[in-house]
Amino acid sequence: IEGAWRADGKGLSIWDTFSHTPLKVGNDDTGDIACDSYHKIDEDLAILKQLKVNHYRFSLSWSRILPKGTTRYVNDVGLNYYIKFIDGLLAANIKPQFYGGWFAYPIFKNGDYNEVMKARVREKSLAQGLPKSRLPEFTESEKQRIKGTYDYMGFNHYTTVLAFNVNFGNAIPMYDADR
Repeated sequence: IEGAWRADGKGLSIWDTFSHTPLKVGNDDTGDIACDSYHKIDEDLAILKQLKVNHYRFSLSWSRILPKGTTRYVNDVGLNYYIKFIDGLLAANIKPQFYGGWFAYPIFKNGDYNEVMKARVREKSLAQGLPKSRLPEFTESEKQRIKGTYDYMGFNHYTTVLAFNVNFGNAIPMYDADR
């Protein structure tokens, strides 16, 4: 939703390169402008307040923060965009959510899963008849060992496809109809 695909020193992402390759995306659409959230922070925050949103999930564009793909150069302008956005969310009593961080929390924060995750998994485990949470509990020693153990962390998501059952019958001779 950010848009601003090359603004303020942003590097190229996999999506930028893919979507700028002719015939790869329908109508040759790109995310160059998208919803232009990068340039509309104040407008977006006002809309979220008006909607009385109390949580907001969004993604970080690592190519905006680390445009060369390494930590040797951090794009301060790109980083400050997220700082301003997160500060704006917090000032409006809107809790930012990072689901990638959900799983990385032990490594980057305190060596343990966050309390919300522990409570949800415990509740679901008990509801399914398990005697305790299926989420492992770390000892204090393990927490100290886990915290800060990252050298590199990458997330990939290439495409999402909505799948549903279609009955082709015998009318259309094709592989999908044969299955």
